[in-house]
Amino acid sequence: MLTPLLNTALLGTGKQPYRPDATTPAALSAAWEALTDSSAERRTYRYAALAFAYTYGGQPPAHSAEGWHPIPPAPAAEDALPPEAVAILADWFRHKRLHLLHYAFARLRERGLALPTALLPETTAHAQKHPADITDSLLGARGRWLFAEAGLRQSAAPDDEDWQLLPFAARKDWLTRLRHANPDQAREQLATIWSSAPANHRQDYISILADKLTAADQPFLTAALKDRSKAVKESAHRLLMRLPDSAPVQQHLAWLRERLAWQDANGWQYLDAPYTAEMKAAGIEEISPLKEESDAAWQLRQIIL
Repeated sequence: MLTPLLNTALLGTGKQPYRPDATTPAALSAAWEALTDSSAERRTYRYAALAFAYTYGGQPPAHSAEGWHPIPPAPAAEDALPPEAVAILADWFRHKRLHLLHYAFARLRERGLALPTALLPETTAHAQKHPADITDSLLGARGRWLFAEAGLRQSAAPDDEDWQLLPFAARKDWLTRLRHANPDQAREQLATIWSSAPANHRQDYISILADKLTAADQPFLTAALKDRSKAVKESAHRLLMRLPDSAPVQQHLAWLRERLAWQDANGWQYLDAPYTAEMKAAGIEEISPLKEESDAAWQLRQIIL
């Protein structure tokens, strides 16, 4: 339906005037007959506006031998979050607070809640850059409908062998879905392609483990701390810091014990402790970027955060 219109726009009404054909829906054919402007250009412009409105109003531009396929109606919204929570999420999306968004996504998944319908535009934009973050459960029925109609979800591979033959984006999406359904199997499948994946793909792949992160992921993440890519190592470290029993968390606790002590008479006391090579290797900077903050306070703040 739209191709003849685009051809007319490119060639001009003088060389290729537009006329409805057999593929034109009856409603638009009737609309064309009702447009009686003396100017062919004006008539075509007005009809194009109607055709695009008709398309976006429920008819996809593609059609088949069976005719036109109306888009299924959107499911009802299932919003359960209070307005205050929606406002906070909107602020985090707007300012790209990724660590806070990851925290919110995890809490929503734990409680079986979806992101609010009002934030579907922000959710869509985020999913295009970080597809592993937005699982089907976070989308809810309305979001899954929107993503399916917009082509934002790749179809899953039919079996475990075929998924490795998919393009990268589809392969990542398949692993994301598997991770949400079967975390251990997803990690095992990821391990089969890890060594052959380029660094930028490994960076995206490791983010998949943020969904349903458990102690079972610790060996894989610990091995990733020795990855050739700095970004992959940093991502692995961030995920390990979410596991209370992991080596990085225990090391941070040890550094805290060296710098904080409780006294019944005076409460918490700050103690002097040296900056070490181990701290540097963990990404803790020695010198504070703020003139009004001491280096020791800056180191302590990094350890806590």
